[in-house]
Amino acid sequence: MRRLTLAILLVLVLGLVGTTLAEYQYAPLKNVLSTHNSCVATSPSSECKGAVTVTDHGISIDYARIGAIVGLLIIGAYLLKKGMYKYRVWLLIASVVILGFILPTCTCDFVLMQTVFGILLGKVALMAGLSLLILFLVISAFTLVFGRYYCGWICPLGAVQELANKLTRIEVLSYKWKRRLRWIRPVMLVLAFLAVAVEVWIPGPTINWYKYKHPLILGLTLALIAISLFTYRPWCNYFCPFGYFLSFLHRIAPYRIRLVGECKKCNLCGEACKNAAMYNGKIDESLCIECGDCVNACPLKSLRYSRNIKIELKTPEKR
Repeated sequence: MRRLTLAILLVLVLGLVGTTLAEYQYAPLKNVLSTHNSCVATSPSSECKGAVTVTDHGISIDYARIGAIVGLLIIGAYLLKKGMYKYRVWLLIASVVILGFILPTCTCDFVLMQTVFGILLGKVALMAGLSLLILFLVISAFTLVFGRYYCGWICPLGAVQELANKLTRIEVLSYKWKRRLRWIRPVMLVLAFLAVAVEVWIPGPTINWYKYKHPLILGLTLALIAISLFTYRPWCNYFCPFGYFLSFLHRIAPYRIRLVGECKKCNLCGEACKNAAMYNGKIDESLCIECGDCVNACPLKSLRYSRNIKIELKTPEKR
């Protein structure tokens, strides 16, 4: 089963690259964004439901969708700071319902990063990509303060993967394999940048698949959900370029999960962590999504979501 899952992950990567190039034949990025309604509307009658609409009368910001994301981020930060981890699953469900269907907002990580790169490289006009740029800046700002909790508490695509895995509670990848596969993420981030440089749009799975009306995006999304039945958050842990970017901001955030007491090296925290971000009290900041499983598993309550304060750590002496 482990080899089968690895094979499916490899096919997913090859499908993202090969199928895209064959399908779009190096179509300009800005044209594809407009054609597939990736949250950039070019007329009042457009079907796009992004946070910003480009009309004949100028830019119209949809405060409802921006407010929904900010509201979820504030609620998540409050629950995380209070240590109310049992409510995380309900916030994930709320995110899927609100951001996925009630106020559908573009959350495709590849489109998000490509739009930001496109604006920086002059491939996408600022006004055309303003919707995703606002989302990028808002999420990045919260991450700079409260850590990378967007991925573990808010992201609707991550929520769908986690909820799918909860149905089976199956994990076919070992700790070592999870650690090896994490190096795919920087490759995906570079791929997103290079795609923009040559004006190629690379699609990815998204909770808003029904907005794009394209079989490739639907296929990628369904494949991701199927893989999630056998391993925990495959896209988040091994492919997501946006999550990898946020991991750098997470490392300098004043608030994040820390070891604040003695550690007896029992590794119960590592066994509880499904992201392979923890081992004997040592946290891999590049993989931590602030889910709190390690905090709940520590028998000494030595792990805590707290500010950056200096605490002298003591390791129990050997008897």
